[in-house]
Amino acid sequence: MRKILFLCLLMIPPLLISSNQSYVDSLKIALKDTEGITRINVLGQLSAYYADSDPDLSLTYDSVALDIARSMGNKMFQSDILNNMGLSFYAKSDYATAIELISRSLEIKEEIADSQSMVQAMNNLGVIYQLIGDYDNAINMLSRSLVIRREQNDTVGVARTLSNISAAIQRAGKPEQALDILEEARELYQFLNDSKGLASVYNNLGTVYQLLEDFDLAHAYFLRSLELKDEERDPRFMANTYNNLGMTSAALARPQDAIQYYNRALDIRTRTGDQFGLATVNINIGELYRKNGSFQIAEEYLLTALTIARKNNFNQVLQRCLEELSRLYADQGIYQAAYKYSNEALSYKDTLYSEELNKRVAELEMQRKTEITYRENEMLRLDNQLKKWKIQRSRNILTGSIIIALFFVFLIVLIWIRLKEKRKLNNRLQNTINLLQESETHLKEANEAKDKVFSVIAHDLISPFNSLLGFSNLLMHSYKEYDDEEKQQFIASIHHSASNTYRLLENLLYWGRINTGKIRQSPRNVDLSELVKDSLVLLNKAAIEKEISFHTDIQEETIVYADPEMLSIILRNLLTNALKFTHKGGDIYISALGRQNDVELTIQDTGIGIPEAWQNDLFRVNEEYNRAGTENETGPGLGLSLTYGLVKKNNGKIQVKSQEGKGSSFIVQLPGATRKESSAN
Repeated sequence: MRKILFLCLLMIPPLLISSNQSYVDSLKIALKDTEGITRINVLGQLSAYYADSDPDLSLTYDSVALDIARSMGNKMFQSDILNNMGLSFYAKSDYATAIELISRSLEIKEEIADSQSMVQAMNNLGVIYQLIGDYDNAINMLSRSLVIRREQNDTVGVARTLSNISAAIQRAGKPEQALDILEEARELYQFLNDSKGLASVYNNLGTVYQLLEDFDLAHAYFLRSLELKDEERDPRFMANTYNNLGMTSAALARPQDAIQYYNRALDIRTRTGDQFGLATVNINIGELYRKNGSFQIAEEYLLTALTIARKNNFNQVLQRCLEELSRLYADQGIYQAAYKYSNEALSYKDTLYSEELNKRVAELEMQRKTEITYRENEMLRLDNQLKKWKIQRSRNILTGSIIIALFFVFLIVLIWIRLKEKRKLNNRLQNTINLLQESETHLKEANEAKDKVFSVIAHDLISPFNSLLGFSNLLMHSYKEYDDEEKQQFIASIHHSASNTYRLLENLLYWGRINTGKIRQSPRNVDLSELVKDSLVLLNKAAIEKEISFHTDIQEETIVYADPEMLSIILRNLLTNALKFTHKGGDIYISALGRQNDVELTIQDTGIGIPEAWQNDLFRVNEEYNRAGTENETGPGLGLSLTYGLVKKNNGKIQVKSQEGKGSSFIVQLPGATRKESSAN
C-alpha cells in the first residue's frame, strides 16, 4: 500500500513544472505558490516520494497536509492522510501509533460511509495486529472488511480476504476452524478461474489437514495444488509443495514416493540456492532412510544438512538435524556418537527455547506497549476533544441564553397551545375509554360463548362416548355370548355414535375457524338444486331409518352466489336438525324462491317444534337449549350457531318460524347470481 494511491483521489490540473529542474525541487518550488486542495496535492506527492527513504520527513509533509484538510473541513482528505501517516509509523515499527492513526482514519471513513477505503484501513489494521501476535483483533478486522466486500459483490476481494482470515486462524493455533473459510475461498477462485489463487488455497488446505493428521486428504490437496503451478514462475512454491508431498507420503508409508518428491524438491532448491530449504529436505530424506534401515545413505544426507545449517546459522534446523543424527547412531548401536549429538541438540534446544521465550516475551511486551501507547494517544485525543467541548459549551451558553429569552417570550403561546392539545387529548382519551369498554363487553361475550361451547361440547360428547364405551365393552368382554345379529347391531350403534361425534368435532373446528377469522372463503355462482341433491344423498340412510320423507321443490339452475363448501355445511346442518326433531313417518319440505336480488331457501319439518322462549337466541351457543331428538339423538350442539355464522359470512340472513308440536321452518336468504364472482377473501 503506497501513499501514491492517495493522489488518485485528487482531480486537479497538473502543475506547470520547469523541465530543467528535478522532480522534488519542482514540487518544493510549487509548494510556495499553492493553497487549498492544490497544496494538499503537492504535499501528498512529497510525502509519497520520501515514504520509503525518510519516513520522518514524509510524516512532516503529511502533518502539514492534515492541518490544511482540517481547516477546510474535508473529512475524506483527513481520513486518507491519517491512513498514510499510520503506514509511515508502521514502516518505523511504531505499531501502537500506526494502529491509533489508522483506527482514527477508519472512524472518519465509517462516518462518511467511504466503504472502499474502509476495507483498505481494516486490512492494514489486520496486517499490523497479526504482526504483533494479536490474532483476535486481526481476525475481527479482516472479518469486518469481508462483510463490506460481500456487500460490494467484490468477488476477488472476498476470496483474498478469506485466505487472509484463514492464515490468521491457523497462526492462532486453530487450524480446524480454517476449513470452512478455505472451502468458500476455493469456490470463489474456481468461479474466477484464478489458478494461482486456487493453488494457494489447495496448499493451505493440505497444510491444515497435515496438522490434523489426515494425511490422505493432505496429500490429495498438495497434488491438486501442484497441478496448478508453473515451476519456472514460482519455483519456491513448487519446492515447498514437493517437500509437503514427501512428508505426507512418508506418513502414509509410501517411502519410494516420498523419496521421489523429496528429490524433486532438492533439485529445485539447489537450482534456486535456497539454503534453508536444502537443509530441511536433506533432513527429511535422512530421516526416511533411517526409518527404513538405510543408515549409510541416511548419514550422508543428515551430514549434508548439518553442514548447511551450521554454515548459515539455521539454529532450529540444526537442532532437528542433531536430534536425527543422535537417533541414527543410536539405531546402529554407536552410542558414544549418539550421546554426543544428543547433548549438542539439547544445548541448541535450550538456546531455541530461550530465543522463543524471548521472542514471545518481546511480542507480549510489544502488545503491552502498543496498548499503553494506544490508550495514551486515546487519552490525548479525548483531552483535545474535551477542550473543544469546553469552547463549544461557552458558545452553547450564549446560544442558550438567547433561546431562554425567546422561550419566555413564547411561553404563554406555548401554554395556550398545550392546553388546547390537552383538551383534544382528553377527548381522545375518553373515546379510547369508550372503545376499551366496548372491547371489554365483546371480550366478556366471547368468553361466555367459549364457556358455553365447552359446556355444550361436554354435554354432547357424553352420550356418544357412553354408547361407544358401552357397546365396545360388551364386545370386548362378552363377545361370544352374543349372536351375529346382536353383534351387528352393536357395531352399527358404535358406528352411529362415532359418526355423530365426528360431525360434532367437524362443526367445532369450523366454528372455531369462523370465530378466529382464519377461514378462507371462495364465493362463486352455485346451483342450489345440485347442492341440495348432494346433501339429501348423504342423509338418505338416516331418513330411511326414521321413515321420514324429503319433499323437494327447487327448480334446476337456481343460482346463488356463495362459497359452495360453506353452503353444503349450512344445508347439512339444517337438514340434520330437521331429521333429529321429526318423528318417525314425518315429512321435511325443501323449497327455494328466486327473487330480484336473492334466493330464499326454506327447510320445513313436521317435528316437535321450538319453544317460543328459545327462538330469539336459538342461533347462539346455549346449553339450556340443548335437548335430545325424537329418537334420543344428541341436541343441536354447535350446528345452528355454525350455520348462523356461515350464512352471515356469505352475506345472507337466517330466521326461524316454529310452533311447539307443529314443526319448524328455517328460512335462509342468500345473494342471487346477479353479483360478479370474486376471488377468495
